[in-house]
Amino acid sequence: MKRTRAFPKATRAVVAVAAMGGLTGGAIALTGAAAGAASLTNVHLSVSNNAASEATVHNTATYTWDFTTKTAATLQNVTFTVPSTTTGATLHVLSPMYGLGSCTATTVGLSAGTVTVKLAGCGTVPATTPVYLAVDGFTNGTTTGTFKTVVTTYSGAVTASNKVDTGQAATGVTFQSNKTTVTVIVPDSLTFTNLGPAAITLLPVPGVPAVASAATVVNLRVSTNAHTGYDLSGCLVNPLKKTGTTATNKITSASNSAVAPLPSASGTSAFAARVTKATTATTAPGSAGFSLNGTWASTATQTTTYLGYASSCATTHSATPTATNKIISKDTGPTKGDQIALTNGVGISATQAAGTYSGTITYTVTPKY
Repeated sequence: MKRTRAFPKATRAVVAVAAMGGLTGGAIALTGAAAGAASLTNVHLSVSNNAASEATVHNTATYTWDFTTKTAATLQNVTFTVPSTTTGATLHVLSPMYGLGSCTATTVGLSAGTVTVKLAGCGTVPATTPVYLAVDGFTNGTTTGTFKTVVTTYSGAVTASNKVDTGQAATGVTFQSNKTTVTVIVPDSLTFTNLGPAAITLLPVPGVPAVASAATVVNLRVSTNAHTGYDLSGCLVNPLKKTGTTATNKITSASNSAVAPLPSASGTSAFAARVTKATTATTAPGSAGFSLNGTWASTATQTTTYLGYASSCATTHSATPTATNKIISKDTGPTKGDQIALTNGVGISATQAAGTYSGTITYTVTPKY
C-alpha cells in the first residue's frame, strides 16, 4: 500500500557545539548519477548543525535524507554523498526509518565522502515511495560552501550493475564558516612633551666661570609605541644674538665636546647644557632601553661638565654627538614615558657687551617604527 502522508522527523536531542576557530574555504566535489539508472526525485539533505569544523573545534550533527523512489525494487544498500572532509567514527541510523517497509539498517559506514547504509529484511519498495532516513554521529568537515547530496539505491552490493535509482538534491546545504578573522591595526603613536619652562632667562655674572647661578632646568618627555624606539636630539642653529645689534654681538653654543667650566679657556662666552635622566617618583620611569647618548651619557656631563648643543639640525644621526649630530637621549623600544632634565647654563666673558641675547633650542624626536 502506498504511503502518501507526511512523515514526522525522528525525535532526538541535539547538542549545539559552540562555533569558534578557523575554517578553510573551497569548492565541494559532487558525485553524479550513473548512466542508465533512473532518477530519484525530491532528494533533500538537512543537517542539525551546519557550522563547519576546524582543527580544534569539532561540530557534530545528524544528517537527514528525504527522497522519492523511481523504480520498484528490493533494496539492499543506499548510499549518500557528504562533503569529503566529513567524518563519522560512530555512525548509526536513527529509528524509525520511513518508506522502506520491513527494512532494517544493519550497518552504516563512511568512506571518501560516501555514506553506505546496508539494509536487510526488505520487501519490494514500490516506485514513487517517499523515504526518510536519519543518520547520527557525523562531525562536520572543514570545508565551507553549499553541498548538494547524491542518493543512490542498490538491489545488491554497491556495484554499478546493482544500481537501481540515483538522484541529486536540487538545493544544497550550506556549511558556514565558524570563525571571524580579526585584524587590529595599531596606529603609529608618539607624544613629545616639553614640560617646561617654555622660555628660560639666565642671569650670569660676566667673567665668572661658574654657571650654577645662571642655570635653568628644562624637562622633556617622550612616549611612543615605535617598535625600535626613537632618538631625541637638540640643536641651537643660530647663536644667541643681542637684540637690535649685528651678528657680531652673539653668544654661541659650545661645541659638541665637553666644556667645563664656562666660559672656555679662551674667555669666549658660551651656552651649553648638562643632561640627566629624570628619576623622581613623580616622573615617568622610562623603559629598559632608555639611555643617554654619546658624550651626554658621561658621568662628567651629568654632574659638572656642560656640553654644547649641535649647531646643525641635520636629520642624519650617528652614535657620537658632533656638530651635525645632536642626539641627546634615545630608546631601543616602545616606552610609556622617558624623561630627561636639561640644565642649561651660560658662561659670559668679562668683555661680552651688555644687553639681552636670545635664540631658540630646537628638539627633534625621530621614531623608529
